[in-house]
Amino acid sequence: MSGNYGYLAYELRDGVLQDMVAIGLLIEAARTALRSGAPRSDVDAILARAQTTASTDLGELRSMIDRLKPAA
Repeated sequence: MSGNYGYLAYELRDGVLQDMVAIGLLIEAARTALRSGAPRSDVDAILARAQTTASTDLGELRSMIDRLKPAA
């Protein structure tokens, strides 16, 4: 089981956690775009990218959790 935890730590650090930082940066970019009067389509595109990244990461987290479950 300890091997699973090492794998989980690696996957979180090099995947999901980096993506969480990226999502934060995308949200900040959307705020900046709004303040600067950027077209709504630009803001929507930035937010859509953040949403897609979050959705993908949710699937990855679910998969990691499933792999941690002991075999029946």
